[in-house]
Amino acid sequence: MTRAAAGAGAPSDPSAGVEAALALWRGLAALPPRPSASPALERARELAAGALARTLRRHQLSEERFPLTPWEEAGPHALEGPDGAVKGHAFLGSPPTPPEGSRGRLRPMGEFRVWGYRPWRRWAVWDAAGRRPQAYVAERVDGPAVPQAVPPGSACLPRLAVGADARPLLERWHAAGAEVTVRVALARRAPTARGVNLVAWPPLPPRVVVGAHLDTVPTTSGAYDNAAGVALLLAVAASLPPALADTTAFVLFDGEEAGLIGSEAFCAAHAGALATASFVNLDGVGRGELLEAWIWPEALDEVAVAAFEDGRPDPLRLEVKFPPPPASDHMAFAARGVPSIMWTVDDQEIIHTARDTVDPRMEANVRRLVPVVASTVRRLSQAGRGGDAGVPGDPLVP
Repeated sequence: MTRAAAGAGAPSDPSAGVEAALALWRGLAALPPRPSASPALERARELAAGALARTLRRHQLSEERFPLTPWEEAGPHALEGPDGAVKGHAFLGSPPTPPEGSRGRLRPMGEFRVWGYRPWRRWAVWDAAGRRPQAYVAERVDGPAVPQAVPPGSACLPRLAVGADARPLLERWHAAGAEVTVRVALARRAPTARGVNLVAWPPLPPRVVVGAHLDTVPTTSGAYDNAAGVALLLAVAASLPPALADTTAFVLFDGEEAGLIGSEAFCAAHAGALATASFVNLDGVGRGELLEAWIWPEALDEVAVAAFEDGRPDPLRLEVKFPPPPASDHMAFAARGVPSIMWTVDDQEIIHTARDTVDPRMEANVRRLVPVVASTVRRLSQAGRGGDAGVPGDPLVP
């Protein structure tokens, strides 16, 4: 899809833009889960493209494709012991176990950081001789099992995620030296699939890029993660004055849940333009009252605090995280030296679960965040790469 730019800029009535954005949010959340290369994601992209075209009439709207290997859970996943079994989720991209499963004894392996900042417990299933691991089990310490992408640098072994309720069995089986069996079954949905980023490119060189991911994991319709982020992006686009919108690009990423593949592809394709731009990431608008700004470099403290004060999103309170956890699309930009801010209202209780559905508290927070994000775009645009935002000395290395 490529559409020529034409007509006016953002709508003259920002409130109408917010209502249109929230209508899109509800429409996306009503779809089935939308992992990469799924029919539901294609439908979501059609809905989002229509909304962007109506909002950003001077932008060039296009689909940018990139290689992608989508995965889906193809069978039951469990850790079985002599007196019970624990159901879980496969890590997306994990190799499957043999049909009979991977057998061995549990050994604790310390801490495992999901999204770079959430601590899980890491277990390995070692062979009977204790010479090498056969599979890994990651135990979430604060909630149910949820699917994740295999972290970079992982061993090519089956990998299972289990929830906090599995701890008593894991500890008992480990203490008893019991033999356990891991079962993981994944399948490539379409080995030749392509990911698709939806890009609205401005009529002038971009000073700011605003992004949100459109895909989900296979277990959720993703009202919070990240239909609400998509809606916030659209509402902000509608709120910007034409002169500011004309130097702001908007991107809906594919492949975030598969390991930031879409944002990596976008950064590689637009390296020249990003040399003079900043990035704003919108990922997750949950039900709580803690608004987080994940920033890089640290000089963006001033931008985040000032934007929060400009927006006055009562009753939300602000927490700034530096360095930012490498848990979303901002990482692809920061790793290339692009100043980046991610805004999120984290909601770990429902993330990646079937409970992530439309909630009026999410809607209220989207409304509250529109002026905060709009102020962020304005301040980054005014500062530029050589202004108050600071010039990064080196890229952020995870």
